[in-house]
Parts: sequence; structure tokens; C-alpha cells
Amino acid sequence: MFYLITKVCNQCGERKIINDFYRNHHMADGFLGACKKCVVKYQQSEKGKAIRKKHNQTENRKINQKKYRLKWATDNSEKVYAQKKVKLAVERGDIQRGICFSCKSTKNVHGHHEDYNFPLEVVWFCQFCHIKIHKIMKGEIKK
Repeated sequence: MFYLITKVCNQCGERKIINDFYRNHHMADGFLGACKKCVVKYQQSEKGKAIRKKHNQTENRKINQKKYRLKWATDNSEKVYAQKKVKLAVERGDIQRGICFSCKSTKNVHGHHEDYNFPLEVVWFCQFCHIKIHKIMKGEIKK
């Protein structure tokens, strides 16, 4: 028999399936007390924005972000190299930033590398579609 695990949101009071809650290893059950909808609503509120802005400006946060970016760049040197090559080629006019291959948007278009061994061979995606492509590649969502 198959059972769905549910939990009551401590903000809206609704009983929801566990997938509607963000994971949090600090909580006893491993999930936040507020559901994803309530968390997003809070983050978009003025109070949530002010707290996030204050947190992002702390010295400890800045130091940790710098360490993380440096470690990521070291661990992903081929990606950094390919990204720099595309950026320079666009700035020089060697290649033109295209439109999103998926939704045809022209806003915030990124170059997606299928193979980092060919740094100038990119498929252009808007930020939303680019994130979606990577989630599909990781198996987090289905096509």
C-alpha cells in the first residue's frame, strides 16, 4: 500500500504533501515548517526583502560567497574558460547574442554549452529556459 506523507503548514494552516515543503536539515522532520507558497509569499513581502538584504550585506556572508565562487571556479575551470571565451567573442563582435532557442525571448539570453571542449559553440537560451534545461539534464524535472 502507498501512503503520502503530509504536514501542516505553520503559516497557512493547510495540510499538504511533504513535497510542498523545502528541505531543511535543522528541522526535526527535515523540512521547513512553512510550505513553499508561504515561504515565497514571505520572501516577496517588504519584511522578507529587508531581512534578506540585511543578511546579504553581512561581512560573514560576503566572505563565504567569495570562498564559494573561488572554489567553484577552481573546480570548474573548463566552464569558466568557455564562459570567458564566449563573453570576449560577443564583446569583440565575433559572435552575436541570439534569441532564446526555446521561447524566442530576447531578454537576458545566455549561451548554453553542450560541450565545453568547443567553447564558442553555444545554444542561446533566456535565463528561465537555461535553468530549466540544466534541471532536465540533472533529472530534477522531466521534459
